[in-house]
Amino acid sequence: LLAVVLVLSLWRPDKNRSQTPDAPVVPPPMAITQTAPAKDAEPVRDVAAFIAAAKPVAQKFLEAKTVEELLQVVREPAWVGQKIREFYQAKPLRPEGLDAFGVDEMIGFDGKVALVQVRTRALDQKQMCLVKTPDGWRVDWESWVGWSEMSWPAFLAEKPKQAKLFRVVLRETQYYNYAFADEHRWKSYNLESPDGEHSVFGYVELGSALDNRIRPAESAPRDPFILMLRFPPDADSTNQVIIDRVISDGWVERADKTKP
Repeated sequence: LLAVVLVLSLWRPDKNRSQTPDAPVVPPPMAITQTAPAKDAEPVRDVAAFIAAAKPVAQKFLEAKTVEELLQVVREPAWVGQKIREFYQAKPLRPEGLDAFGVDEMIGFDGKVALVQVRTRALDQKQMCLVKTPDGWRVDWESWVGWSEMSWPAFLAEKPKQAKLFRVVLRETQYYNYAFADEHRWKSYNLESPDGEHSVFGYVELGSALDNRIRPAESAPRDPFILMLRFPPDADSTNQVIIDRVISDGWVERADKTKP
């Protein structure tokens, strides 16, 4: 069988695993979690069969002109349907088309999850996640668009005290000010939006379990996460938030949200 290797930048690095020093940083728009596959996950053994089954799904996804067409090929359509409709009310759906699937044999598998490098008709190369479902391979739309619970401008303007879900690229930083001035109590991180246009400083208790979980490996200083973020009470700053908890290491949620 063709040996297919996943690019290191697509997975959140294991801190105990050695990596090439010049491995690329995590690029938008997505990355798979490092979480171990589910017990019932069957490894993909036939790459040719995967391509034959998944490529038409990716093509239909990239050529969809309506939300209804998208919903036929996305993961968990009942869960993401309303999100997709709201998303494309603000940003018109424009079919990108598929020029190549598995560019340079860039296909990686982790249980029922596959990451594929695709090239659109405009020759843009992007990473697409497909998940094996009872209905076949389906595209993970949330990781494709870098979906978050609210827009970054709204988050920064409204400063919600209730935690909101965000897909971010995280890296360590050293910024301590206002409510987070005590560097012996807090650990600071820079949290960047998927499009790279917005960022905030996020804080956790120094040395806590949460801090240890999200701290990047030295060989990969930028990590993708799905995090719950909130502003502290009586926030003095417009860009300092509390990292409330981790939803996922990476931008792909493993849990099936339509099941209890």
